[in-house]
Amino acid sequence: MYKYETHLHTLPISKCAISDAESSLKFYKDMDYDGVFITNHFGFKNVGLDGVTYESKVNTFFDDVEKSQEIGERIGLKVFSGFEMGDHGADFLVYGIGREFFLKNADFMNLDILDKLTLMKEAGGLIIHAHPFRQLKSKRSIRIFPYHVEGVEVYNTNREGQGTELAAMYAKHYELSEFAGSDNHSAEEHPLLGGMQSETPIINEQDFIEKYRAGKLNTFCEKNPFIYME
Repeated sequence: MYKYETHLHTLPISKCAISDAESSLKFYKDMDYDGVFITNHFGFKNVGLDGVTYESKVNTFFDDVEKSQEIGERIGLKVFSGFEMGDHGADFLVYGIGREFFLKNADFMNLDILDKLTLMKEAGGLIIHAHPFRQLKSKRSIRIFPYHVEGVEVYNTNREGQGTELAAMYAKHYELSEFAGSDNHSAEEHPLLGGMQSETPIINEQDFIEKYRAGKLNTFCEKNPFIYME
């Protein structure tokens, strides 16, 4: 099976991250992963891009992804683009939406979250509800969006035990597909890993979306062997 990390944050774009792209990608290469999706926060509050134009923010975000892809090519690891977008404690992983979409929709960040999700879905994006039952003191409320997402991050190994059973119930009740990711912010220091696996290699973001929608991807979770030594 081909293994892919689907939820990864890196410096300098995600300020909450501890590791940069190069160290993160080298870690996954050492772990024999076939690829990773870099899903940095797209909302700019967590990106450190205050005081610059919307266009500059968009270009800085996606330029970073392209630099990471160059690193991946150099070390032999596929790097795909994605992002995480939040709204008052509700977070979404999005795949298949790129630079051109955001440059075309200059008012995007001013839209209501439901309008954002609808617009991205209409553009062909795959939207996953990330850690829907995460427990944070700063989280105003728990909200679910069953008619605006296609999948639910049932396994988030950075939030082990925080609503995993509830997330599975959410997915089952609304007939949404299950999803998994590490939500890794610290590369090799992350103790538990998770993602999606495929019987055939993932070629690009669109191939990933098509495989997921066709039910050809499976979730997996595993221990980081560099931490859990036998």
